Amino acid sequence: MTIRQKVQVSLTAAALVFLGLIALYQAVLQQERATARSLDSMRTALAAADDTQMESTKILGMLRFTGPAGPHDTSELIDSIQRLGGLIRPSGPITPAPATRAAILSFMQLATACAGAPQPDAALQIRAHDAGHLVLTVLKRERDDVLRRFDEAQRRTDEAAADRALLHLLSSLSFVAIVLLLGRSFTHSVLRPLEALRHRMLRVEAGIYGEPLAQTRNDELGPIFEAFDRLSVALRARAREQEARVRRIEGIASITSAASWPIDARRFLQDALARTIQTVENDLGLIRLVDPETRRLKLAAVWGVERGLGLIPEEVEHGQYLAGLTVQSGEPLVVDDVNSDPRMGPMGFAGAEHLISMVGVPISSRGRNIGCILVGARRHCRYSPEDVALLQTVGRVLGAAVENARLAQETAGLSRDLSTLLDLARAAFESPDIETLGSRALEILARPLRADCGLLAVVDSSSGELVTRAALGRGRDALCETAWPPDEGSAIAEAFASRLPLFIPDAASDPRRSRMLAEKFGYRSYFAVPIFHDQRPRGVIVLGSTRPLQPVDPALLPLVTTASGHLAFLIENMHLRDSQRRRSAGEGLPVMFDEARGDHRAEKHAA
Repeated sequence: MTIRQKVQVSLTAAALVFLGLIALYQAVLQQERATARSLDSMRTALAAADDTQMESTKILGMLRFTGPAGPHDTSELIDSIQRLGGLIRPSGPITPAPATRAAILSFMQLATACAGAPQPDAALQIRAHDAGHLVLTVLKRERDDVLRRFDEAQRRTDEAAADRALLHLLSSLSFVAIVLLLGRSFTHSVLRPLEALRHRMLRVEAGIYGEPLAQTRNDELGPIFEAFDRLSVALRARAREQEARVRRIEGIASITSAASWPIDARRFLQDALARTIQTVENDLGLIRLVDPETRRLKLAAVWGVERGLGLIPEEVEHGQYLAGLTVQSGEPLVVDDVNSDPRMGPMGFAGAEHLISMVGVPISSRGRNIGCILVGARRHCRYSPEDVALLQTVGRVLGAAVENARLAQETAGLSRDLSTLLDLARAAFESPDIETLGSRALEILARPLRADCGLLAVVDSSSGELVTRAALGRGRDALCETAWPPDEGSAIAEAFASRLPLFIPDAASDPRRSRMLAEKFGYRSYFAVPIFHDQRPRGVIVLGSTRPLQPVDPALLPLVTTASGHLAFLIENMHLRDSQRRRSAGEGLPVMFDEARGDHRAEKHAA
């Protein structure tokens, strides 16, 4: 019901109430008027009765003296009799009862007879007196009846006046009640909802959206409330979109800011994955990077995994499962239900984590896909185009960061290698013999490798055996001058014979290990790198670790290999210098060695 209809119904009800009160008032007023008219007639009748009684009493008094000897003239008696007749005539002011009228008429006839008699008649006068007394008695009784009816009419008049006053009071109270009911109805129907709407608008203005008004109305305010609810829902959705957009921008900005500084790649990937999952409001995720050598996707970072960590494969093939397909296609892949999508592969990990939805985007750099980022939710999640675009942006940022980290690592490696080689060259200029050079070389190479043991074995020119010329770490004195036969079958002999570097990750279980190094000197892991010059083997350098929990890093094997080539050149120069010294000493020529240039100059002198 609309507000107009409510007002119309209320006004109609009020009008009906007023009409009913007016009709009742009219009825009471008519009754009061009728009672008043009855009172007037009764007053007239009472006055006429009094006049009749007075005339009858006067006539009765005159009859005592009627006659020729009486003091009164009969004409006055006749006038009184006529006046009495005028009072009781049918058109007169009083209409007595038939018996009363008959008694009065009889009294009038007797009085008229007495008045017309030439001589007083005692019997006639007695009869007239008796008739007069009877008339007075009857008139007194009728007057008493009129007085009683007059009192009754007066009482009814008073009651009608009281009813009229009560009707006035009821009308006033009804009017006040109707006004109050209309005001309350208007307040409840219009003002209160409008006040609630005003408060709600103030909350929306302050950014507090809350729940809809939930006002189910069929009046004119219903469309207004519905429009306001739609506006609130739209503003709330827009505010959420704005918050999500700000959160995405902040997430990308934080990842980009972190990527612009020198970083630890693994730690950066872990932090970036956590921020990305929080930005898109997902539950877990992982990052895989392409191994440049094997082209397999290796696990680089995991976040949010609780129960299925052991079920995640460490590596997957290119083009295998969702990660491999994402890298292969170079496009985002969205999985709405992992339980029914064959691209997910074995469901051990997804089942353990109760995974429902997942999306994968490639990590790219300079047009190459170098990995992928996978995020998932334990609920049905509809990934919007904005979410996918955000993940693609993160993928590009991560690609640039990974490439920067690799370049930084390569740069640091090149700087380290260059510094190491420069230190070796400086040691060669400063070392007077191979033993000193070997000791300095082992110390220099042990720093980047974090090695705590090692040795340098050089081919003895006379015996052809490998002889330890310098050692590092435990048992260095015992290792010096130790000979290593070429047919020993150890890693040292194998590296010398094959001219290929060997890495022994676990000397306790590797059959290529040198038993003496492992058992006597405690070598746990080590490199055995051959030293050769002009395709001729010159020796072997060994660097390793005796600490069980800190093996040498196999990634530093290229550094040791490069250093072994420079060391072979330096050792060859020392051999040439020593042979030149011996030849010059045999011929009696002085030998001059330019330490700055590293060459020999011999001059012959006369005997």
